[in-house]
Amino acid sequence: YWKSILMPAGLITALLASLLILFEKDLKRILAYTTISSLGLIIFALSKNTAESYYLAVLWIFAHALYKAPLFLLAGNIEHFSGSRDVTELSQLYPRMKGSLIVAVLGAASILGLPPLLSFHVKEEFFNFYGSSAWEFASLIFIFASAGSVGFTIVYNFLKDSIITKNLSSPSD
Repeated sequence: YWKSILMPAGLITALLASLLILFEKDLKRILAYTTISSLGLIIFALSKNTAESYYLAVLWIFAHALYKAPLFLLAGNIEHFSGSRDVTELSQLYPRMKGSLIVAVLGAASILGLPPLLSFHVKEEFFNFYGSSAWEFASLIFIFASAGSVGFTIVYNFLKDSIITKNLSSPSD
């Protein structure tokens, strides 16, 4: 009975939060929406009501906390340093915040689920556990892909105008 309620509720929550990320400009809200998406994924996992689904939910909470806490601290550091959380206004952070780049890259890699990070193994377990149903598998791909776009956005905004793009203005004489 609960599966018919929890599974769609978890998927809808995760998918809507993932879609809202695409239209958000505030860095902390972007991170908050990824947390809401993760909570939807946890509800999705718990809907199966098995020992393995509980294990996956707890493991996901742990992995999520490991990368999300440093990312929120980084967002606060960026806001303190630049005076803004608007990702469209953030530029040239790398030259002024070189040490924070490591946190940004590791956090983005974890959101993306790159090996050998814990989030890679947790996402792999999700795919193994839910791989039998095509729509569940497709839903997971969409959720994880949208989380990947957040990771890309974090690193891109950290590096834009300092490494990726070149200053094309000519030097003054």
